[in-house]
Amino acid sequence: MNKTIIITVSSFFLLFILTPLIYLAFNVFPATDDFGFAASLRDSDIWSISKAIYLTMDNRLSGNFITLLFCNSDTIFIHRLQFAIFILLLFSSIYLVLFEFNKLYLKSSNLNIFILFTFFSFLYIAYNPGINEAFFWYSGVAVWSSSLLFFNILIYSITKYFSVVKYKSIFLVIISFIIFILTSQNEIMFLLMFVISLILIFSYFNKRGKLYRSQIILLLVILAIGAAIVIFGPGNYERLKFISEKQPATLLKVLISNALLYRKIFLLSDILVFNLLLLPFYYYLTSKVEAYFNPRKLLLLSVILLFVFICPSIIAKTLYSFRIQNVVYYLSLILVFINFLNLSVYLRLKKTVVFRYSNKYLLIIVVFLSFIYLSKKESVVRTIYSDIFTKKIENYSYKMLEREKTIFNCKNDTVYVMPILIKPKSIFIYDISTDNTDWRNSVYNSYYKKTVILK
Repeated sequence: MNKTIIITVSSFFLLFILTPLIYLAFNVFPATDDFGFAASLRDSDIWSISKAIYLTMDNRLSGNFITLLFCNSDTIFIHRLQFAIFILLLFSSIYLVLFEFNKLYLKSSNLNIFILFTFFSFLYIAYNPGINEAFFWYSGVAVWSSSLLFFNILIYSITKYFSVVKYKSIFLVIISFIIFILTSQNEIMFLLMFVISLILIFSYFNKRGKLYRSQIILLLVILAIGAAIVIFGPGNYERLKFISEKQPATLLKVLISNALLYRKIFLLSDILVFNLLLLPFYYYLTSKVEAYFNPRKLLLLSVILLFVFICPSIIAKTLYSFRIQNVVYYLSLILVFINFLNLSVYLRLKKTVVFRYSNKYLLIIVVFLSFIYLSKKESVVRTIYSDIFTKKIENYSYKMLEREKTIFNCKNDTVYVMPILIKPKSIFIYDISTDNTDWRNSVYNSYYKKTVILK
């Protein structure tokens, strides 16, 4: 099988899983939160609102800043265009990280990296437990997905820092800036920065880290400053106080209940099976790599890192009621990938024979993945395609645009609108109610400057 067929198959597979996301991007409608942000922006400016966010009840700093940028338009097409661009940027950043990682470590062909990117994209979309909130809600795509985008940029800059000699100082500045932004992004990325700080400390005492000790100390200082801004912010105190009064549960009960949310991440059964199937490909991919870690030690270190991140994440879920499974899952995916790469190098250097990789084998895997995933009872991609073919998404978008026309064309101060009866499963919908005192109605009213109530 030649390269053209491989590129065609991989490209088709990518289009199959990415196209519905772009389709959703151009059919979703701003949620109630977005109307609230947009109304605030109309009466003020981004800087004033960001300051208010930091001083009052929500301390996600740059996360909210990005959300405000998404809401800084009254044109629905611009909203949706930003949405689509963000999705493309997120997956492009994954490819760039793999591309740089290949130049630094694997030294394989670009075609192999494209194949790897195809599988990474598939696993991320198909099995991400938090994907609905991450992609199909305006606030979600601005906050959660931007976390992953910035994290990818950080990893890209770090790999560039180690591989480029001439412009090291420039990449150190970029890394420092991204770390600072990520630390103040939201509580999710603050926890991930805690993991990165552990890795930096480990690197400091490593042999190779001796050459970069001053830079490592600088990055740790930046991490500490960013963390202090988040932790000791007035808004953080107010939010903790507010939520602690709402959830008077014991910490043990909360840990047990929230730990159940991570069962998919702890088990990772499908991900492990897929990576076992890809082991011959990894074996071939690492043909130019000669160094490896002890597989048992690397596995133990990975489990510890995941445990260190998941435990405070469970507590953070308790404190802030954020759905952060998607970021934890992404970290899990990276750790599993690194372990299998390392295992393939170990097996090859130990002269252990692995089933020979071929292009036909790749095609069989793609077909197998498609069949297994689409035959599952719960399938994100299948749900989206189902909503597309049954025109639920199109109908929802049409009804929301009709509602907006009704509100704008009504000359009365009070507008009664029809409820959305057909709701696609693939879009997060948090509609207004018949109660005008409901906060969702309040943000609608402030945005449209009319009283909007469901019939």
